[in-house]
Amino acid sequence: MAKKAVELTGSKDWSCLSTLAAAYAEAGDMDQAATWAQKSQEVAPEEQRDEIEQLVKTYQSRRLTRRSTSTAVRSDASQKQ
Repeated sequence: MAKKAVELTGSKDWSCLSTLAAAYAEAGDMDQAATWAQKSQEVAPEEQRDEIEQLVKTYQSRRLTRRSTSTAVRSDASQKQ
């Protein structure tokens, strides 16, 4: 539904873009979440941009945490073999 809302608004409604970002984050796709949050920030009213910037940082940090954790797990597993 969030994708459809973004389509219907021509990717110009910051709240629809932010909702799509949140949906991707909930699904665990932090790359897409950060991408859509950045797009939301670009078109958001000035008073919303700081809050959205925090969301972008949150999504990016979760993405990096997941990657570093998964790499560490693979590294540990390979050392045990």
